[in-house]
Amino acid sequence: MAWTEVLPSGKYRALYRDPNGKRRSAGTFDHKRRALNAASAAEQESRSRGWQDPDAADRPWGEWATEWWETRKVEPTTMASETYLLESYLMPKWGTVPLAEITRHRGRAWVTELSKTERRISAAEEAKRKKALAEDPTAKIQRHYLAASSVQRIAGLFSASLNAAVDAEVLPANPVFRLKLPSRPPAGERFLTHAEFASLTEEFWDAFDVAAIALMAGCGLRWGEAMGLHRHRMDRERGWLRVVETWDPKANQIKAYPKGKKARDVPVPGWVGDILDRLPILPAADCGHVHAAGRCRSNLVLHGAGDMTDVNNWRKRVWAPALGRAKIGHARPHDLRHTYASWLVQNGVSIEEVARLLGHASSVVTQRYAHLADTPKDSVLTALGDPFRGAIVGQSDTPGDSQSVRAVPA
Repeated sequence: MAWTEVLPSGKYRALYRDPNGKRRSAGTFDHKRRALNAASAAEQESRSRGWQDPDAADRPWGEWATEWWETRKVEPTTMASETYLLESYLMPKWGTVPLAEITRHRGRAWVTELSKTERRISAAEEAKRKKALAEDPTAKIQRHYLAASSVQRIAGLFSASLNAAVDAEVLPANPVFRLKLPSRPPAGERFLTHAEFASLTEEFWDAFDVAAIALMAGCGLRWGEAMGLHRHRMDRERGWLRVVETWDPKANQIKAYPKGKKARDVPVPGWVGDILDRLPILPAADCGHVHAAGRCRSNLVLHGAGDMTDVNNWRKRVWAPALGRAKIGHARPHDLRHTYASWLVQNGVSIEEVARLLGHASSVVTQRYAHLADTPKDSVLTALGDPFRGAIVGQSDTPGDSQSVRAVPA
């Protein structure tokens, strides 16, 4: 119900309560009736459809972010990594700042600040630094700062929260929309040659390990997709496999779809099929692992029902030693997937088809491999062949004292 109160000046303040029960003023008037009418009109408007609290933008960003965070629908792995970014970089900076006080200028200054922020290190690394400085106060400590990709992720998450505030009509616009961010350095993908891959394969002694790298380099599977590959997804007669499930290490379960949320069919090269055929066949009605959705119909191609192989442990225990023995330089397990793409592009497969085989939602991501399809060196050298081939050098109509030679066609 609307009401008025008399001020010391003798004027009347128009008062009402909004739908949240908060006392609000509709202004000050000379006459009581006019004040009451204004209060009643404001109260009615506040109860109309689409009304928004005019003070909503005064809420701290941290309060809004907590509310928004609960409405997000992302994968467990994404949620875990972004929760770390939220707690480490966003809340300390913006948690107590009112939404209305977030400006483009402050956002730009913050991005610059992020670029100069040292990457968080482990307790063990921190202890090493303290010990080194205690022994030698002048010791130089190597510091690693946030990479451009990390700054982009942090700023992107912050911008997403403000976009949500705009959608909720808490803010009229996103003040950091399309803010200029540091660019990433050129991609450091490693592409193995066929000879390098063959040499590396010889250094793996377990059939499981050989099959795992064969699926990554020969079929372009991610580690999680290879671990989550079920036997009923393989069609050896037709030479295809279907990528439908993937292993989620954070949730410790099989997800119902790979990254990009689209199943895809991938041809299986004969040499990959031969390697997979050498694996022991473990007949089972299901894989023995929890599925996020759907019913399991067979066991896994690479794994049993026990604890799933952790990629970080496998990288240290198996991959790194094999790489050292092969003496082919540095490479990551994920570079086998880049290798798969590079082999396809270099052999004339279109970027669009490579994107489909890799499971990329857009071929834009796959453009990183476009340079591999450039004109081959042999074609360039052929086009720039010897210009004197077929010419008789020595026949000249130049003066005898001239140092130049004019080639006369044969």
